[in-house]
Amino acid sequence: TTARNGVRTCRRLCHVNWGNEQHAGSRRSGCTHRRRPRGAASYCHNNTTPSGPSSHAAATRHPSIPSSHAAAARHPSIMSKVAPAGDMLDEAERLTAAPSVHYDYAIVVPKVSPAYLKELKERVEHAGFVTEEFDALSGQYEVSVLKLGAPQQRLMEFAFAQGVPGRLDPAKLQAAAAALDPPLAFNERPADEHGWSLGSLTEKLALFPLFDYIYAVVRPAKIDMFTAFVDTTRHKVILRMLCASSKLPGAARGAGLDARAMDRVEPAPLLPYKADKSGDGPRISTLILLHDHDKRDALHKEWLGNYKIILKPWEQPINHIRVYLGEQMGFYFLFVSTWATSYLINGIIGLVLYALMKLVPPFNGHGAIHQVPNALHAGLVIIMCSITLQKFKRQQEVCNKRWGANQWADAKPRVRPAFEGLPMTSVVHGKVELDFPDWWRRGRQTVAWSIIVVLLWADLGVVAYVNVLKHQKDEQIKGLANNHLSILIAMCQVQGVNALGSILARILTKYENWKTDEEYAHHLTMKDVIFQLINTFLPQFWVAFIEPMRYDDDKMCPPTNNCKGELSFQIAILFAGQAGYSLAKQAVLPVVLRFLSQRRIQRLGCEDNLGGTEGEPDADWRTEARKDFVELTEYDNIEGPIEDYVELTLQFGYVTMFTAVYPFAPLISFAFNTLQIWMDGHKLLKLHRRPLPLEVRNIGIWEDIFQILSKIGCVTNVALCFFVVDISPIFLNPRYEEDGRRDYQAVKMKLGLFIAFSVGFLLLTTVIEQLFTPVSTAVRVQRARQTIYQQCVLGDRETSAFVNEADAAPDDNSDLASGGHDDSFDIMAALRGG
Repeated sequence: TTARNGVRTCRRLCHVNWGNEQHAGSRRSGCTHRRRPRGAASYCHNNTTPSGPSSHAAATRHPSIPSSHAAAARHPSIMSKVAPAGDMLDEAERLTAAPSVHYDYAIVVPKVSPAYLKELKERVEHAGFVTEEFDALSGQYEVSVLKLGAPQQRLMEFAFAQGVPGRLDPAKLQAAAAALDPPLAFNERPADEHGWSLGSLTEKLALFPLFDYIYAVVRPAKIDMFTAFVDTTRHKVILRMLCASSKLPGAARGAGLDARAMDRVEPAPLLPYKADKSGDGPRISTLILLHDHDKRDALHKEWLGNYKIILKPWEQPINHIRVYLGEQMGFYFLFVSTWATSYLINGIIGLVLYALMKLVPPFNGHGAIHQVPNALHAGLVIIMCSITLQKFKRQQEVCNKRWGANQWADAKPRVRPAFEGLPMTSVVHGKVELDFPDWWRRGRQTVAWSIIVVLLWADLGVVAYVNVLKHQKDEQIKGLANNHLSILIAMCQVQGVNALGSILARILTKYENWKTDEEYAHHLTMKDVIFQLINTFLPQFWVAFIEPMRYDDDKMCPPTNNCKGELSFQIAILFAGQAGYSLAKQAVLPVVLRFLSQRRIQRLGCEDNLGGTEGEPDADWRTEARKDFVELTEYDNIEGPIEDYVELTLQFGYVTMFTAVYPFAPLISFAFNTLQIWMDGHKLLKLHRRPLPLEVRNIGIWEDIFQILSKIGCVTNVALCFFVVDISPIFLNPRYEEDGRRDYQAVKMKLGLFIAFSVGFLLLTTVIEQLFTPVSTAVRVQRARQTIYQQCVLGDRETSAFVNEADAAPDDNSDLASGGHDDSFDIMAALRGG
């Protein structure tokens, strides 16, 4: 140790590991000698303590925790077993010998509620957690922070009892499969020279390695075959331990906490915390998933600090994002990056076709032939969007298989804290449970949707009035044409009503009283999306289709009488307004709220105990926990993602439904999506507390929403091409255009062409969906292998049923056993800029 400015620091061999389910022999670690600055996380792994004025405070340990974890309980900063630089620890040794206690969670309770804090502490310690208690802030706003650690052995015990899925080690699974009688050795090929060998099939079908990404319920008898939990998996196991009933027997018991209700303690509340007459304070708390500051900074530098990755959405580190932020965020950023890549391709094609329309004869003239590039671009966008959606579904299923998301998502849904149920006898198992009568909820749904319909009719009236304003020449504002004024009013109306509609959707969904988070999120999404989609695109549909029907050619869309130009200009303004409002809400608002919170804390003078006290043991990691609570805001992983997906949905609507008149929509969407990746990533890593993990298997209802919008886009783009852009003269007999008396026949022909092309594109998108199925052959094969391994290697099923049905010859497929893929990355190399 060396002394600098009176503060003792340590030089140690630092080793930070993502805790990934890695293959034996393929573990990557980053080690470097570096001095730990004051205020940084303590991740130095040795068996000595830093010298200082005082020793470590002893952590509370439950008697059931074995003595092998005593060192970790006494030293909360120890994260993994000490290993020399370059040493590769065997996976079984990591599971059984590493005295690892990860302090991932913390519970914050007002300082005036010591009885409630003591109750929480007893409950979590009874469940097997290691705890450490300290204070933050000061005065009437002082809080107590209870950090929670779960020893590795206790995690595995709970996993056994609760049926938690784990990932099997590829090398050990291969050895166990080869030891069966008869073995599953994958060492044969067809004797016939025309037969397909395993290597040929793997290459042709792009199959997974034979033993990679295999998941099964953790079993005590086969514990040595499972890899250690990655960070996000460990967080899910701990969250299950916190929420599991304390009345369960043995290792299955939990703390019996309602994690969804633990969000009521804030750093700077409007009213200070006070005890009542009996001396007890409020029984409120906040559960925090703590940031790992070294890993967070490394991920931020590797991902958001590298502009080359941001500008290449197809190269996003999705696996690293998932390990740190969880599957929900992994699927979200996969979704955004997939569509950003598609928008870039569509945008480049649109620019080329736009240049063709402006520069190359005969497209740079006038008439129907001039609009052919726009129509062609619209058709290509319809096809590309369908392909992109199917591509995303395939990538999502691949990630689902790699992350084992299906096995986790089968858990029983949690009850919402706001749910108000009535005692009812279950018709399924006969037990008394809290539920809400269906007939009562259907009545509330009818009321909620009736309110939304009435408001949408009122919104239609406002849109009609704004568009009528364009035709009132005697009422003008000096210096501002009526058509520009109407667009300005429309932009304000769209953003304002969208904000009000989002608030109303939350109020009405809460009024419907859904029991689980999944049900609540589903119905909130439906209300929010339907309301905002109709409100956002109603002005455009009015200009495109209602305006030409209400007015003659010389009166519609004043002053140019060109509805295509008017529609294109309006879309540009409204799209820009939508993007600006979203940027302000997502980038500026969190910063402003954080600034106001800090100003309030400074004004109240309660920040004294933020950076730790002089001589306080483990001041570094205590400081980080305090800052996570005080400086960062809570991220609602139920309603937060809905807001982000709604923004993406509105962008997708502009691209799929109006490309025929606004070819720049895909390129603008690409720029906005790229910026949104950076903003959302920075927000989650630097401005918000770490999101609590959700057990999800995909993005849910958003797949269906985008699917429906792509179908609507087929119809709207074809309608724009024939009724606004008007390429119909290319297909019609010239006499229909020359003879005014034949206008009726021309309209009939246009309607016929519109129906024919709409049905054609709808059929084409359906064919694309059938050709590019969501689940690829590789995923289906690996799931089938997983079932066999679960039954034969981990279960008692005989392998004698698997026999050769034709002559076989020896074959060496050892190179197909494992791909050696590692989802983690060298965090220390990332910190060094390597």
